[in-house]
Amino acid sequence: MGSKRRKEEKKERKKDRKRRKSKDPSIVKTETPQKKGLHHDDASTIITSSSANNDTNNGTPFQKQQLRLHVSLLPYSLDNIPRHINRSIGSLLMKYHQGMNGVLLSYDNVRSSKKSRGFAGIIMNELPHVHFDVEVDALVFCANVGMKLPGVVNESFPSHLGILVFSVFNAMVSADQLQKAGYSYDRSTQTWANKEGTSIGVNTSINFTVDKIHECMGVLSMEGLNPTSVVED
Repeated sequence: MGSKRRKEEKKERKKDRKRRKSKDPSIVKTETPQKKGLHHDDASTIITSSSANNDTNNGTPFQKQQLRLHVSLLPYSLDNIPRHINRSIGSLLMKYHQGMNGVLLSYDNVRSSKKSRGFAGIIMNELPHVHFDVEVDALVFCANVGMKLPGVVNESFPSHLGILVFSVFNAMVSADQLQKAGYSYDRSTQTWANKEGTSIGVNTSINFTVDKIHECMGVLSMEGLNPTSVVED
C-alpha cells in the first residue's frame, strides 16, 4: 500500500509541475518552421539557378537575370496551371533571395524549361504535389559592398541618417561615419553639417557608398559611408 501511495504522490507532483510551467510566461513554445519545398502545404517556388546578363548591368544595382525555378503545386491548382505558377512566383517579389543574390523586382516571359508545349509536371513518390521546372526573365536589385547609390534622407538623428534608396530600400549612415566624413550634428536645425556649409537633413538627396548589407526574413537594408549631398539644378 505504501509503495502505491508513493507512486500516486509522485504522479501528482509531476502534474503540479506541468501546471506551473504552463502558467509561466517565460516558457515559450517554439516550432521549427517548415522548409519550403516538397512538403509545403501550399504552392512553393525554389530558385534552382540564375544567370546574369552582365552587359546590361553597367555598374548599376539593377541586373537582368534568367532564373530557373522549381514550382510545386497542389492538385487543386491544375485547373489553370499558368495562373497558379505565376501566383507562386509572384510570392518571391520584393524579397531578397540568395539564389539570385538580390531582390526580385519584376519578371516576365514565364516558360517551361522542357522543350514541350505548355507545362508538363511530374509527381514524386506518394506526395500530392505536382512539380514544374520553369524559366523566367527577371529584373533583380543586386547591391554590392563598395557600390555607390543615391538616396533621399527620411530621418536625421544624432545617432544616424535614415535613407530611402530608389523610394524602396532602407539604408543608414551612422554618426561615426558622418563624423569621419567631416559632418557634425546641429541640434537646432536637426541636420548634419560640415565646415563648407553643406548640410544634410530630411528630404536631402545624397550619394553614399555601400559598406554593409543586411537581410532579415527577405527584407534588405544597408549601411553606408562617405555621404555627399547632391546639388540639384
